[in-house]
Amino acid sequence: MTNYKCTEGVNLHVIQASKFKTVKIMLRFREELNQAHLGKRVLISNMLETTNQIYQTDRDFSRALSEMYGASFTTGVAKKGKAPSSFHQHECR
Repeated sequence: MTNYKCTEGVNLHVIQASKFKTVKIMLRFREELNQAHLGKRVLISNMLETTNQIYQTDRDFSRALSEMYGASFTTGVAKKGKAPSSFHQHECR
């Protein structure tokens, strides 16, 4: 694994492997637990999964992903200790 520090608080971890055909990109955002931000994180996570500027409906987005050989896009919010984490994952086979 190779680690890069992009800027303050933003780190990139690259795990390169040639034995798999799947390419996986995952973004994680973490912060101290803040009740005011938690609801916003869940809402943004849900919005990212169902709509975007190019594909206005989740059906259009799903159709485009399926045309990319079964690509997938997942978002979510999880809590580990006192720091909630938002994740956004894109996977291509």
